[in-house]
Amino acid sequence: MNILVVDDELPIVRGIVKMLEQEKDLDIDHIFSAYGRDQALRIMEKEKIDLLFTDIKMQNGSGLSLLSKIEEKNLNCIRIIITSYPSFEFAQEAIELGVDGYLLKPVTRENIRQIIEKAFLRRKEKHPHSFYSIDLQNPYTPILKKAKKYIEEHLFEDLNRQQVADNVHVHPDYLSRILKEDTGRSLSEYIKYRRILESQKLLDYSEMSITQIAQATGFKTTSYFCTVFKQITGFTPFDYRNRYHE
Repeated sequence: MNILVVDDELPIVRGIVKMLEQEKDLDIDHIFSAYGRDQALRIMEKEKIDLLFTDIKMQNGSGLSLLSKIEEKNLNCIRIIITSYPSFEFAQEAIELGVDGYLLKPVTRENIRQIIEKAFLRRKEKHPHSFYSIDLQNPYTPILKKAKKYIEEHLFEDLNRQQVADNVHVHPDYLSRILKEDTGRSLSEYIKYRRILESQKLLDYSEMSITQIAQATGFKTTSYFCTVFKQITGFTPFDYRNRYHE
């Protein structure tokens, strides 16, 4: 399951991400962060997002306008609103936009867990054959889990398609195809994407230089790292670090 957290307050986003990371039973694959409507939409157009948390009031486009765009673009995901402003008007509009849950700040880990479980249960009751129901008969699942685990364990090494495919005993083209069906990314793209996610953490929490981060996350040159980083996030590493550390 991929989750996107949207709020224009950086501490709020980091707090929710941290709480989600502690929920080991929720089968979370990746947690994305956005700090405004447009950035959130860019992520949702590139990534398969299963669960969205969004604030209602933000400086860079409201959460309700984000939900409206999601409806317009037919981006299917569970939608949970987080807000400091309890309001019947907001709640009514949110319901019309297909919101699955409504949380008031300050949010606790227990509240997050409860709202996720309730939202998934409601979706499962309404759509019993959708992606919200786990398909235990999917023959790709064991291969994909093993491949993803191998990638995580060797992410900072000189990793390539053939190595990953050899580890799960399939042809790299076959692995790339089923991985793309699952994540929307080919095998090579998925490796780059995971490296960029790790580099974001280093940009957020370390004092390492951009060149050091490029080397640490498996990129052979800083220029290539910067190119891939911008393709995936919409920012250069320098702009990303400056924007979210102001």
